[in-house]
Amino acid sequence: MTTSLRGVACSYEGLKCYHVLRLLADNDDGIAVFQPSLVEHEIFRFLRAIAVLPESTAAATSQPDLLGKYLNENVLAGTRHSMDVMAYFGKQSAVQHQLTVDGWWPRTLSKYIELDEEGVYALSHGSATGHTDGLRVVLFAWLTDTSFESKNVRERATYVLRFLTSLTSNVVCCLTKEDAAQGKIVAPSRDGVASDKKYSMSFSIQTAKVQEEKVTCLLKHDGGWGSMFEGGLLMPSNVVSLVMVKLDRNVRSKQSKEPFSDATGFAAWLTEVMTTHFVDVNCQLPRPWMASALKLNGAFPKDHLDNISKEAIESALWIDAEAKMLREMSEFRDRCIENAAYAFYVKIESPKKEETACEALELDIAKLRNWNLAIDRHTSQQLVHFQDELLQRITDVWSRSPSPAAPKGFWSSFRNNIRTYFTSSHNALLEVPILEEGNDILPLLNSMKEYLKHSYENWCRLLENTLAFPELAFHITRMVYMDMLPYVNVEEMVKNRKEEVIRDAFAGLVATKNHNQPSQLHISLKAHNAHRNELSYMRQDFDDKAQIAAHFEVAQTSPALRGRFVLPAKSKILFMCRYDDISVVVYVKERAGSMETHVKSFKKENELHTRTFPKETILCDFDPGHRLLALLHSTTAVEVYAFNESYKVLERVYAVNLDILRLQSPFIHLLVFGGDNHGIAVVDHLARLQYFFFRSKQMSTLVENVLVADNSKLVKVEGGAMLLLLTKTTQDTTEYCVLVQTMLTVDNTMLPEAELRLPISMDWSGCSVVCVNDSLVCFDPITTRVRMWTVDIVTGKTAWQLQRSQKTRGVENAMEAHPLWSLFHLFEKFPVQSLVAKSTSDSLVSGHLRLHVCGLANEPAISGLLAGIMQKLRGLNKNLAPLDLVADLTMHGSSAVPWHGTSVVMAKWVLELAGFVPVQICRARDNQLVLLKNGVEEASNG
Repeated sequence: MTTSLRGVACSYEGLKCYHVLRLLADNDDGIAVFQPSLVEHEIFRFLRAIAVLPESTAAATSQPDLLGKYLNENVLAGTRHSMDVMAYFGKQSAVQHQLTVDGWWPRTLSKYIELDEEGVYALSHGSATGHTDGLRVVLFAWLTDTSFESKNVRERATYVLRFLTSLTSNVVCCLTKEDAAQGKIVAPSRDGVASDKKYSMSFSIQTAKVQEEKVTCLLKHDGGWGSMFEGGLLMPSNVVSLVMVKLDRNVRSKQSKEPFSDATGFAAWLTEVMTTHFVDVNCQLPRPWMASALKLNGAFPKDHLDNISKEAIESALWIDAEAKMLREMSEFRDRCIENAAYAFYVKIESPKKEETACEALELDIAKLRNWNLAIDRHTSQQLVHFQDELLQRITDVWSRSPSPAAPKGFWSSFRNNIRTYFTSSHNALLEVPILEEGNDILPLLNSMKEYLKHSYENWCRLLENTLAFPELAFHITRMVYMDMLPYVNVEEMVKNRKEEVIRDAFAGLVATKNHNQPSQLHISLKAHNAHRNELSYMRQDFDDKAQIAAHFEVAQTSPALRGRFVLPAKSKILFMCRYDDISVVVYVKERAGSMETHVKSFKKENELHTRTFPKETILCDFDPGHRLLALLHSTTAVEVYAFNESYKVLERVYAVNLDILRLQSPFIHLLVFGGDNHGIAVVDHLARLQYFFFRSKQMSTLVENVLVADNSKLVKVEGGAMLLLLTKTTQDTTEYCVLVQTMLTVDNTMLPEAELRLPISMDWSGCSVVCVNDSLVCFDPITTRVRMWTVDIVTGKTAWQLQRSQKTRGVENAMEAHPLWSLFHLFEKFPVQSLVAKSTSDSLVSGHLRLHVCGLANEPAISGLLAGIMQKLRGLNKNLAPLDLVADLTMHGSSAVPWHGTSVVMAKWVLELAGFVPVQICRARDNQLVLLKNGVEEASNG
């Protein structure tokens, strides 16, 4: 059961997030497959937000026409209005975290965005004219971890990366903690990448030990399936399957369009529909329509809307500012504590790291002093001059320590004398970076470990106390709030908030009506055409009665519904089977005074092929291995048909006249068996059995008395390689015995007999029996009692075992499992420079792809990974100019990434966005072309 108003694409006009690219679409079988497409109405909503399209459309001009007019006027005329674009790429959790830290994630977005709605989303800020920062646009990838797995990364993640890099040259690579840790493990050296995998394999054939022939049946389940399965029938399948056929009302789905002159018309129509149908809302609806429906149903949120005012929005902005302040203060504190660890030599890496950390710490402390000055508060000198006392102490110890044993040589002795002269005679302070003293200073720092740790902890405690001052938090919040005000339109926020409340109230109304809806009929609202004030929808309604064949699979011991097929009411079903997701149904139906045969194939619940024969079929059977369907049309004529691999074509391949067999009509059983020498098995009314083999055109010997009339059952095993002959024999007061005889199809060999025990409550004549793999199943449709046995058959024929040994040389290149490996697939599949561009200057964005990653500690790993990607790309002999991933990498020390948008020409960018994904405009179906709108079939007006 679907959820109404699901996802950003079904949100509301004022939500500042837009689902511009969708990656997955359901195919005819309802399976999500990779099929990228632009979300047309979301593209138009985004273009309205950035003022490319007007907010309201005149009745005479549609949105596509307005977009075409804009592009003609601006692209061809060379208008140079610009905008800045930046992209975020990575797994969903990492992207959301980075956007939140950078201040781009809308407060209410988490309520609307769905994890499985993968693709690319857009965010906008400002405007192209009349705004200090101009128009800024963020595009971000929304990909689950599955999209980065090896089976999907070449299409999903790589396609999204291609989309992003075609629209901006600045991409923030968002990494989870696991991604960052993995990068440190798998990053190769700059000199090369890991070797490819190499395999060696050997085979040996051995004769298997021949066992004595035997057939055993071990009971493994005895139970009942319940009254709802009365009248069911076991059917041939690769899993234990049950079919239930009942005469019931058929449900038909029909696409339609409904025009509405005003909002009240929609409200009245929807209210009537909600009394009879379960409603799925899968599109955005106009605010007046939703408001009118709420009023008509007494659910309009008047009190809530009255509480939404300019003052309330400003209060909400202050709350947002407080939240941002807390994030910034937490980041500030963590950054200071991290850098102080190097400044106090609690952590020791390199002179460069020491110098960088001290400089960053001085800048942050200077910022803290300015904050305190603004509130007339003194900043502790111990906090400001954090290294003065420390360096003095180190210098004193350094000057008193004995000179290290000087290595032999003039220059070493000279350096040692110089050190002694300046530290002893002049008592000069050591200066950062003191680690440049090399191995001479490290033993000294190690001896002062406890003092350094104590000084560091005291300094951190002082920092924490300073930051905890309430007036400081209020001052920073006010600074953040004042910075936010110029970039927000309070009146617009009031309008958007009211629209959000109405949308959520409307979703609640629909959910309540659906919860109380006894009917199983659905109506799905698909699309709203603002130009025509028209709503497209798919509606289910009851039709004439039909035979509904429900298919159940028995996973463990109880059946579970897997699908339904609709067949004519006045039809007689002769045969039904299901293998994997393919079903074959044969039934006869009267037409114009005579009986005709219908053969249908289905994939899941979708019909693939139908063929009608003007004769009545008496017996039939199907072999899934060769996709053969045998039909006994007349007294002795058997025609064999074969499906193609897609089950959309059925052609005759064999014809057999049963007069050539030593049997007499009428016949009571017809079986198709597979294997290398496949054919048919036929049993006549005298209980005699004989085989006919298709390829060799030979017949088997005649087997007499294989069945007992109205008592025996014939069951195929392993596609017909063996036949089980099941015959009821003795009976006592509680159980009866069934004799199991096993016959090999290839030569009529009879194997040792076995026995089954069944309770007398199971009527043997009405039971259906199937053998699936090693499970023999018997089901009584009246009592719904079921028994299952494990069948073990040993033929005694010489068997052969094929043994394989495999060795792997080298290690698997774990680097390819990293999310950034998508960059290799990107430039492996696509050129660095657009083929449309005549030159680099003619491109929308340059070929210099600038990557941004947070965390200076990750720089070696990320640089090494990118170097490996570049080296592997060079091995493809492609033109990579001007691509240099390592040189254009920017590492950011803070957790936030400052704005680095790519400046692009607005009109050319919109053209690239609108034309990036090829649009499918039609689909072939039944030798006709069906027009598509936004990837789906145009709804009829009926």
